[in-house]
Amino acid sequence: MNAPTPGWYPDPQRPDLVRWFDGTVWTAHVAPAAPGGPGAALAAAPRRRSAGMTALVITLSVLGVLFVVGILAAIAIPVFLNQQKVDAFREAVDAQSCERVEDDWTRLSVEDPGPGERPVASMDLAPVDDERATVQRPGAGIKVHVLTCEGIVEDDRGDRSFVRIEVQMDRDGQGWLTPLDPTGSGTP
Repeated sequence: MNAPTPGWYPDPQRPDLVRWFDGTVWTAHVAPAAPGGPGAALAAAPRRRSAGMTALVITLSVLGVLFVVGILAAIAIPVFLNQQKVDAFREAVDAQSCERVEDDWTRLSVEDPGPGERPVASMDLAPVDDERATVQRPGAGIKVHVLTCEGIVEDDRGDRSFVRIEVQMDRDGQGWLTPLDPTGSGTP
């Protein structure tokens, strides 16, 4: 093993000093480890990081990046999911029409007629109050008015009557058909 070359080195007992090494032994000659003093170039030389320190810096950097990514994900994911729900609500609203009300009302009158109701044979409805273009997704537990259709309904015996049906939707895009008094004053 080669011995260190003569020169100024940091003093092992006093880090604020540099000491002269003659190539064999430490001498009594010391100087401040200040810029411009003997051995200043050596004292100012950057220290090499140990492998443990390098691993610690890398680990902390990776954890910092993961922390930032986690915060961004915690913000972005709920926004993305909410936008998907808003888009699904908008699609459900846009799918509503008086023709769809006719189909749904006719199907329901056959599958689950109310007391004293006859199955519907045909309907001819037109929109009278259409809020599809402006309706907003409501809060939880709230239904919003989407569309009101009115017209003539004929049952399976050929009896005809005037009907007004309101379409409401909840925040999940679930729709409700509600018959109204034909005069618009409330439920018949």
